[in-house]
Amino acid sequence: MSGRTAEPVHARDTGRNLAMHGDDPRARTVRRRRTRPGDRTIRFRGAAPLFVVLLLALVPGCGSRSGTAPSDEQAPGRGGTLVVAVRVAPDAANPYVARTHASLELANRTLPRLFAEILPATEDGRVELRPELVVDWTVDPDRRRVELTLRDDARWSDGQPVTCADLAFTLAAQKDPDLAWAGAEYKQAIESVECPEPHRAVYRFSRPTPYTLMDVNDIHVLPRSIADVPRAEWRRTDWAARLPAAGPFRIAAWRDGAEVVLERNDAYWGAPELPRIDRIVLRAVPETTTLLTQLLAGEVQFASGLDPASARRLEREPAIAVLRRPGWNYVYLGWNTIDPEAYRAWRRGREAACRRAGQDACPDPPAEIARLAREHPHPLFGDARVRRAITLGIDRRQLVDAHLLGAASVPPSPILAPLPEHDPALEPWPYDPDRARRELQEAGWLDRDGDGWLERDGRVARFTVYVHAGNRLRRDVALSIKRQLADLGLDMRIEPVESAAFYARLFGRQMDAWIARWRVSARVDMTELFGEAACGTGGANFGCFVDDEAATLAAQARETTDAERRHALWHAWERRFREQQPYTLLFRADLFAAARREVHGIETSQANDALAGVESWWLASQATASGR
Repeated sequence: MSGRTAEPVHARDTGRNLAMHGDDPRARTVRRRRTRPGDRTIRFRGAAPLFVVLLLALVPGCGSRSGTAPSDEQAPGRGGTLVVAVRVAPDAANPYVARTHASLELANRTLPRLFAEILPATEDGRVELRPELVVDWTVDPDRRRVELTLRDDARWSDGQPVTCADLAFTLAAQKDPDLAWAGAEYKQAIESVECPEPHRAVYRFSRPTPYTLMDVNDIHVLPRSIADVPRAEWRRTDWAARLPAAGPFRIAAWRDGAEVVLERNDAYWGAPELPRIDRIVLRAVPETTTLLTQLLAGEVQFASGLDPASARRLEREPAIAVLRRPGWNYVYLGWNTIDPEAYRAWRRGREAACRRAGQDACPDPPAEIARLAREHPHPLFGDARVRRAITLGIDRRQLVDAHLLGAASVPPSPILAPLPEHDPALEPWPYDPDRARRELQEAGWLDRDGDGWLERDGRVARFTVYVHAGNRLRRDVALSIKRQLADLGLDMRIEPVESAAFYARLFGRQMDAWIARWRVSARVDMTELFGEAACGTGGANFGCFVDDEAATLAAQARETTDAERRHALWHAWERRFREQQPYTLLFRADLFAAARREVHGIETSQANDALAGVESWWLASQATASGR
């Protein structure tokens, strides 16, 4: 999936590992005898990492206390409540209608998956699939058929078994255009799921795909018991009360925008001693200062997404362990390519048509939004020369040094190194304000009245960048960008907004520009972020970048099963991205988390889920003797 999905688990005691070699091992035939989950892991050499194992490294310039997780010399205990600070509270218990990453981290605790996709902490760069629901599988040589054997002891919290019927129900939901799940494209090649037995599933493909087993795997399995809820109603359904669990935890309480309380799922079918913690509280703490205060006071035991300055401060606290891991994500400055006035006029007509038709739901059709982007481009950001000029006019290396203490890099493309789909010869645009000024002049933006601001057709080059309120790092970065762009004659305003308002504006196309972050995927497919089909409601092409050349390259790359050709196509796509600049990629930062030292068991994690393996964590100050 895209950066919008996350489905990692903690990889412990994986036993025998299968290393799969060749140009595209992800698509090769896999045949395995029946085994218990956790007995072995499939490893895919050269695959794109979805999640990276947590590296407990030192914070630059910090003392040794930050270099390790809390000591686990004591025997694991059981019980207690872990309070976790998240920047944004989960917005939905059903991951197929969720909009926030916190919702996906929640789903990783409550819903089952066929496999967990992980990257081990080794130098071979291989993606691993660790079985969860699956105990045996076969991928046919022509990559048109996948057969899975499921665990026969997995159950939902309502007592029903997890069966092939749940897989078939989930696939139907994933492909339903009324639901408009952002990852639906990944399922289009799957024609059907057949259920010859309750715990056997046969996936049939209409064509071979490069990532056959990964296509089957994405993302969480839903229970067919919710089939009575029409999918057109899913975005308005209270899933916290409606959705059974089949993970180590289940939802105990849901307070919109504030916190979600999880409790141990006694029906969990994993290792009998897990989970060790009784409850997890996911508490929204958007403001950095408040987060640090609560962490130091013991009101919160774990927090991720820390900026380097906060991590350095916490490193000096004896009660805190700071954790650093590689960042498989990037922070970007996004551009709306559609004229806002044209969109508002179109939207008024669209809503009137929906009312006449008696439709409650009134989504934006992707084709119509793409048409608007072509016929009514944004006065500033509809022009690639302007987007490119802004990238050239931002000293991104200075941003990294000043605001991230050097703990980041500047990526040239959203396909991150060292993925084979990334061209290692590609360089990011340099800081070149003189060239930026030439690009703006060629686009017709000139300071005609000598006031220091550029104009064209009577319009001043003025725009607003939205940032999450409380995210001090992004606010400070935006202030630096504002100063740098002012030297070019661009009048950039900054608007901090709370998370709910931020997403409402983003999804409602009410932003000129915004600073946000994407997490990378195990499957390289840029159509979800930059394809025309992702321009509509539910899609992730928020700025509706449309470009025929980029679209053709992406379509060819996502279809070919020849690894060498696919890599070459993605390299060409990267060059087109660099030229068109639908985003200005600001930095790829290392990730920092902090845990109070009473939290034990944090041995490894994966970059896109800070709580990976939380079912194995335990609290020394609250736990009782281990047992179940």
